[in-house]
Amino acid sequence: MKQLSSVINRIDIHRLPEVAALLFAGLMLGFFPLALISDYGTLTRGKFLILAFMCCDMLAALLLALLWTRRIRQPLLPAVRDWLPAQKLLPLFWLLALISALASPYPDLTLLGSGRWDGLAALTMYVFITLSLAAFGRWQDGLFDLTAVSSLLLSGICLWQLAGGNPLGLYPAGLTYADGGHLYAGRFLGTVGNVDMLSAYWCLILPLLLGGMLLLPGRRRWLAAAALLLGCGVEAAADVSSGPLALVLSSLLLGPLLLTGRPRRLAYLASVLLLGAAVLALYLYQGPEQGTWWELSRALRGDLRDEFGSSRILIWKEAWAGRGQGWQLLLGSGPGTRITHFSTVFERLDESGATLRAAVDSSHNEYLDQLLELGAAGLLVYVAALTATAVSFLKSPGRCDRRTVILAWSITAYCLQALFNFSSVVISPLFWALWGLLLARLRGPAPPLLREAGA
Repeated sequence: MKQLSSVINRIDIHRLPEVAALLFAGLMLGFFPLALISDYGTLTRGKFLILAFMCCDMLAALLLALLWTRRIRQPLLPAVRDWLPAQKLLPLFWLLALISALASPYPDLTLLGSGRWDGLAALTMYVFITLSLAAFGRWQDGLFDLTAVSSLLLSGICLWQLAGGNPLGLYPAGLTYADGGHLYAGRFLGTVGNVDMLSAYWCLILPLLLGGMLLLPGRRRWLAAAALLLGCGVEAAADVSSGPLALVLSSLLLGPLLLTGRPRRLAYLASVLLLGAAVLALYLYQGPEQGTWWELSRALRGDLRDEFGSSRILIWKEAWAGRGQGWQLLLGSGPGTRITHFSTVFERLDESGATLRAAVDSSHNEYLDQLLELGAAGLLVYVAALTATAVSFLKSPGRCDRRTVILAWSITAYCLQALFNFSSVVISPLFWALWGLLLARLRGPAPPLLREAGA
């Protein structure tokens, strides 16, 4: 308690906005993934409300801190000139989303979205999170600890559910995880709902846990190591191919940067050889004619079938056909309106003979969804912002700094799995928060939050 009091007394009052941003980042990584106000039936709505409450609090805290420190009087334009290119592109991205919403033929859907709470309101919060953390945020190693504790709790809930339990009453009475796909459509696990969202969560979090294991001092690294081990186990048990694939590819791209000198060069050489060997092995694959490996093998041979990737090829074809022309191709149909582009419904009989129906409401590709909702203009600006972040990372003097590499790894893994997944307010806020923290780090060193002892 005395140590906490000492830290509070040493806070540089002029850095209150940065303190507010740090607390918000901690809540995003530690609290938000676990936060619930309902069961799986309305989980997405609950996450949206929690996020809205957190963002409103963050906005109020930032404004009060800026007023208290009188930093709100500082000219805005000089500060914007120091922004990274990605920071300058994101307001344009939001503006295009607003124009798309105003021009949308579905005005009743654009604000909140069509059931997934992914309309303009959610997108506005995403951009706010990234820009505020890019401007005032900073990575502190305590965030490794918070991430580890949060992911350990989430893993515990997942393991309980995998064992047949129903902690927190998330499943309907009498049902368990094993009933997913049999007695009800879909598979749900943990406090983030759908297993696809859980896989996206681990793409963001596992690199951070590895960073904590490597970078935290003393016994603190064992907490991160335990969280990493359990997280890998839960990710494997979720049985979603896109997550492990994204993690492996991102590790080959960025993992060697955690090393220095000759070991790094050897690691990159090993990555190239491993990737080449994997592609060759897939091309020559002669195993059973089913499953992910066989589908990847056929894809390498140019044989793309509608049923591949849990029928993702079929869904992508429908999404591409619905991209529109003219102004709709340029601006899209409006944020939150992706459902209007699909008519496919999958049906099958469960073990009791009842029919399970699942209507397609997303292309299961974030970039295709953005093309449908925000048009070519919105998609190009979004991809340009991600590309600008990558360029800033490669040009940054601190690109070999391990904490920067870990954040870049997390973002890269998410962007890769997004090729096979959809954006959701359940997980996307974590991505936008880590994006903001990465941009803050790429901007260079920031003044310390604490005064020197005795100052």
